[in-house]
Amino acid sequence: RIYVAWDRNASNNQILYVAYSSNGGTTWSAPIKVDDGTTKFERVIGAYPAVDQTSGTVYVSWHNYAKNIIYVDKSTTGGGTWGKDVAAAVTSAGFGTDIGCVGGRSQGPAHALKVGSTGTLYLVYANPVTNRGFDGLFTKSTDAGATWSVPVSLNDDGTASDQVHPALA
Repeated sequence: RIYVAWDRNASNNQILYVAYSSNGGTTWSAPIKVDDGTTKFERVIGAYPAVDQTSGTVYVSWHNYAKNIIYVDKSTTGGGTWGKDVAAAVTSAGFGTDIGCVGGRSQGPAHALKVGSTGTLYLVYANPVTNRGFDGLFTKSTDAGATWSVPVSLNDDGTASDQVHPALA
C-alpha cells in the first residue's frame, strides 16, 4: 500500500487525515480521520506516515502545536481504522519560533518518524532548549508506540546555535 497523510484546515480547525492506495496510486481510499481531537479548535501540522515492513502496521506522527505534543497513532488494518493517539514527545515550539533567519520564518519541531527492521519506532525532532536554541532530539519506542523513551539531545555543541530539520534514514 501507499499512504498519504495531511492536515486539512477547515473553518479555523485542523484535522489529520490519511488515504491509501492498494493499486500503485491509480485509486485512493476516502480520507480517514486519524487524530482523536473532537473540539472545534484542533491544531495539527506535519503528518508523517511510516510502515513496519514486517507486520504491515502503519504509523502516523504529527505535531499538535496547541498542546505542544508530537503524537503517534497506528493502524493494523492497512489504514482503514486507527487506534488511540499516543504522546511521543513534548515540545515547546508551538506553531513555530523565530530563529532569526530565512526572512523571519518560524521553526517548529519538523519531526521525522521511521520504523526499524525489528519494529522499533524512531522519532527525531527539533525543540528549543533553554539558553541553547533548538536542539535535535531523539526518542524511540520498542513496544509499537505504546511508550516512548526519555528524549536525548543529538548535539553537544553547548551553544545557542540552532539545529533544525532532523531526518532519519
